[in-house]
Amino acid sequence: MHGKSLIFPLNKMDKTKWFLFKRKESYWHLKTPCQVFCNPKNISKYYLDMSTRANYQGAFNEKGAFLTEYSNPVCFQEFSIHLSFYALGCICAFEKTKKQEFEKKFLAQAEWLVENLKNRKGFFVWEHDFDLKYYSLEKPWVSALAQGLGISVLLRAHKSTGRKIFLKRAKQALTAFNYPVEKGSFASELNGEIFFEEAPSPGKKPHILNGHISALFGLYDFYLATKDKNALELFEKGVFSLEKNIELFDSGFWSKYDILNDFFPNIASGFYHDLHIEQLKALHSITGKKIFKDYAKKWENYKKSKPNRAIAFGLKAAHKILIY
Repeated sequence: MHGKSLIFPLNKMDKTKWFLFKRKESYWHLKTPCQVFCNPKNISKYYLDMSTRANYQGAFNEKGAFLTEYSNPVCFQEFSIHLSFYALGCICAFEKTKKQEFEKKFLAQAEWLVENLKNRKGFFVWEHDFDLKYYSLEKPWVSALAQGLGISVLLRAHKSTGRKIFLKRAKQALTAFNYPVEKGSFASELNGEIFFEEAPSPGKKPHILNGHISALFGLYDFYLATKDKNALELFEKGVFSLEKNIELFDSGFWSKYDILNDFFPNIASGFYHDLHIEQLKALHSITGKKIFKDYAKKWENYKKSKPNRAIAFGLKAAHKILIY
């Protein structure tokens, strides 16, 4: 997820390295490789290895919840998407190291998710208290990315502790997937099929690829944990939608971050291009659908071409200057 008010950007040379040379990573651009290689039968490892995100050196609130720093004006606040990324990083780190400090930090984030899930006219969401101007979103806005990540965190907290409140909140969070953008949630359509919007503005439906896939991971986690038929049906519909429309996210030389603007495509940054590849590998492991494996391989091959990387960098830079 990116927003105009978020800080911690890579400097210009770092961004260039993402496309042309060996990249220098910041906390916000860490590798998250696929770590599932067969269809899981129960809640276990998260689909991407987020363990490097456990090493956050920024601010936390008095209860240990992750704080994101904003500019204009400078402030710190909880942002459920970043908080959930951190939580998944901590549980991945705990699974690797068995260090209790990581589990403790993970559960602090899960507690925040429990306390801050809000009822929005019959369905439950995590709201975000800042404007996202590029996508014409005014606070408080919601996100399929936030919802998928939050469910994945809560279900792992339930598995870890056995506390029913985590499962209860995950069940409540699932309700939002049944409501459209027009009613304040994030379900929309892409060529007649369902699409879960990371940035669900009624006036702009950007169809952000990584957000939709992360939402699918949350739905599949819920199915694994509960065998809920509605969650499985939503997951299968979302998978079918991506099968049908994935070519729209292929520029012919690089993947696209979203498909909001056909005239001036929003090419993925190096970080998001890598993320798309790893997400597709995970989807292939879950579903066995060859199309996801094929596109992951195709997009990996794009990275091997220096001209492709140069074109992608140029278009991404132009998009930020002229459009974003």
